[in-house]
Amino acid sequence: MRRRHTTTCGVLFAGVLLQCSCSLMLRTFRTGGEEQLKPAATASVKGGPRVIIFALDGTGPAPLLEAIRSGKAPHIASLLGAEKGADLFEHAYAAPRALTILPSSTIAAWAAIFTGKPPALNGVPGDEWFVRETVTFHAPVPVSVRDTLDVTKVVDDDLVGKSLKVPTLFHLVGRRSHVSLLSVHDGATLYTTIAPAAFVDVVRRLISGTMGGDNPEHSLSAGIDLVSQGKNASPYEVFDGQKLVPIHDYLTAHPRPDLIHLEKRMNELSAGPYGNRAGDILLLARACANVPVDERYVFAASSHYTWHGSACWEDGHVPFILARQGGSGDELRTLMTEFGGASPSVMALTPLVRELFRQ
Repeated sequence: MRRRHTTTCGVLFAGVLLQCSCSLMLRTFRTGGEEQLKPAATASVKGGPRVIIFALDGTGPAPLLEAIRSGKAPHIASLLGAEKGADLFEHAYAAPRALTILPSSTIAAWAAIFTGKPPALNGVPGDEWFVRETVTFHAPVPVSVRDTLDVTKVVDDDLVGKSLKVPTLFHLVGRRSHVSLLSVHDGATLYTTIAPAAFVDVVRRLISGTMGGDNPEHSLSAGIDLVSQGKNASPYEVFDGQKLVPIHDYLTAHPRPDLIHLEKRMNELSAGPYGNRAGDILLLARACANVPVDERYVFAASSHYTWHGSACWEDGHVPFILARQGGSGDELRTLMTEFGGASPSVMALTPLVRELFRQ
């Protein structure tokens, strides 16, 4: 695709999976498992309900619910209570058709979830992106480069927070917020993580086999493709082999029910003041689990990276569960109707949490 220039609650959802190494485990033991990077500050609002967000990276709805039902996640199962029917628990409601953004890569997804705004508005469109205004390439999860400098910056210099152009949930609620391990932590009163060196080792396991590169800030892409500042980017369009066609028109002529909410999700990625950070040309991967292997195609040395660029249901369907200790699952289901009901976007998390604090 291409563009033309002109009380106690728990919320669970998912993005992408990182895999740990033995080196990470050893360093974690040596460092005690975490580093406090920001001292706790005085909250502007005290008292009221408490909200716990379990941000599960890489967990699909089916495996999570299977673990809960099997007895392998007894504490979560206890919080949810007895299952009363499809998607409904005694103390919880599990939205059955929750959908993440496109692409569903780790950094972009968490940025959208914890701001409530899509990439074209929040300024973070992927695991890597190019900021044309400053001629800077960021790679907090390196895919096309080997340098892990930006991985460290996520932990000890709040790279993602400094890249965001909108406030995070932690700013918006104005309350004490403790964040652990999450890449989006700007505005939290306390942030803890594993030691930065150990965190780098996690990501290093993901970039073996990718093309070499220089320091991300001075990569090849940083010298090309500039635009004037302050202009909204245009929506992506489809190249049909001869010309660019609006996505709506293309899908009307060539229906693709397998590409879930493609026009809306592509506009959220590209149409806005920071949509140019997604690039001018986007190659849409076809690598979903239900597609036969010989019919898949990707655009990277390792197919892992482009699974998250697929627009199919399997790559976008995530768990989104709202629970209240001792509360009513029926009441929580009613509350969710204000935030997408059975089919919420993950971006509903931020306004939902704000509403929980207002109750």
